Amino acid sequence: MFKTKSGAKKDSEIIKKAIISIPQFHDEDGEVEQLSVFEYKSVPAEFLGLEFQGLKQLNANYSADIWGDYVRALNKDGGNMPRIPAMRLGSGLDYQWNRLNAGADIIYVFEQDTLAANELKTGDYTDLSAYVSYALPVEADVTLSLSGTNLLDTEQRDSTSIIKDKTLAGSRAVKFSVTGTF
Repeated sequence: MFKTKSGAKKDSEIIKKAIISIPQFHDEDGEVEQLSVFEYKSVPAEFLGLEFQGLKQLNANYSADIWGDYVRALNKDGGNMPRIPAMRLGSGLDYQWNRLNAGADIIYVFEQDTLAANELKTGDYTDLSAYVSYALPVEADVTLSLSGTNLLDTEQRDSTSIIKDKTLAGSRAVKFSVTGTF
């Protein structure tokens, strides 16, 4: 018999639901949190999707692109398939001149409210990222780069994540890097 927050349940009741609560201990204040374990099995399914991408060279230095994707997945026995990505639309602008490259991308991720059993809805968000890099004029092929992700510092939850209800995707981040070949 497994003990849950609501009290004891019979083994057969837990197995019927295909969810078993296992206590997971944390160091803080001796709290116990329930971790659900799910049984996955093959079911007949139908996946429908759309994906597009376009690139336009604006002039010798600038290019722009646009892209998007959408997936709808149904369990043929009834209901929705789990952990399906939300619809996304994105666009970007890139600049290139000699050894300098720069660009920015913006992606809008729609809310995911077409859910399977035991899934939580994820909200929509906008993700802005940018980068700049410069290839040094040396024989070792060294490149200096500065990039930023989630520059709007929005709350982002990945609809395909098992732990989306417990943790967010990364917050705003800026990274400097040096790469080279020797």
